[in-house]
Amino acid sequence: MNNLAGRSRSSRTSNSNVAVARVGQVDQLISVSTATPSRKRPPEGDPSACGSSLSTTSTSGLASVFTIGSNNPSKDFVKGLSRSPQKQMRLCSNAIDPQAPEKMDVALATLVHSKGLSFNLPEDPLFANVISIARTLGERYKPPGKDKVAGVLLNEIHNTENTENLDTIVDEARIYGVVGYGDLATIDKYAFVNFLAAGPNNSFGILDIADCSEHCAKGEKKSGEYIAGKFTPLIQELEDRVDNSGKKCKGMMDLMLFDGGSNVQKCGRIMAAQFPRLTVLHGAEHALALMFSDIYNKVGPYKRMANICRKARNVFGSTRHAPTAMFRKKAKEHNNGKKIGLIKVSECR
Repeated sequence: MNNLAGRSRSSRTSNSNVAVARVGQVDQLISVSTATPSRKRPPEGDPSACGSSLSTTSTSGLASVFTIGSNNPSKDFVKGLSRSPQKQMRLCSNAIDPQAPEKMDVALATLVHSKGLSFNLPEDPLFANVISIARTLGERYKPPGKDKVAGVLLNEIHNTENTENLDTIVDEARIYGVVGYGDLATIDKYAFVNFLAAGPNNSFGILDIADCSEHCAKGEKKSGEYIAGKFTPLIQELEDRVDNSGKKCKGMMDLMLFDGGSNVQKCGRIMAAQFPRLTVLHGAEHALALMFSDIYNKVGPYKRMANICRKARNVFGSTRHAPTAMFRKKAKEHNNGKKIGLIKVSECR
């Protein structure tokens, strides 16, 4: 019995020694795998050193890699390390380049010059908003490509701006009403009709710019009926829109302005028949332009004065290089270095 008890005690002692040895191996593995290397900050201004990273193992899940009662805890630990999530630890943040402001100025000026952009672009609030958002971006951000800018982003921005545009026209229209106006236009040899509206909160809201090329390609004219057919759905869309008080306003458009063209005046009469509250007026600016056109083309003294101004500009302010350069030089001398020129005679029609 004593021999058996001694064997049992020696067996338990041997097993405990083995367990302690295995635990010691595990502790050694833990100390090796989680040891943090000495951090030596890279020299200032070294961009290749800054932003580098060291792959380390997260120690938050060490308890989950052991198997309770396992005969080989060290093997289980190494096997568990391969399943544990890996994290990236940054040695240092991106160092600030003391020459970054000058580099940014040169890059921005190069963009403006090479793309023919306006010189006041850096002062534009929209550009300031871009810089403000750029400060919060991470290193992985990539600017959108041309297809996304011209496709998805263009549609999203248009829809947002158009919704805000229509909302500002409709707001308080029940009290003050809405004025509609439009005109025919030729842009790059294409025929267009533009429709605008003005309300108390928006004086130049664009409703639509309709392309009439397909209509004209059929041999048709931009008649009053055609223009009215383009304008009517736009007014109905405004009347079906809910204002800031949650109500709709039928008959909100009570005034419409066109020039003296026979087709747009006919369009106005058609619109007035469809919307009883609507009054159509002849635009004053166009009427004045026609009046001055008659004066400077038919009244003798004004006609001669216009011809003199036209010839003077052609000599001293157009494509004749020598007299134009002499006029520019003398004009600066007599106006404290400021450049002045000759006003082109407006060809009113």
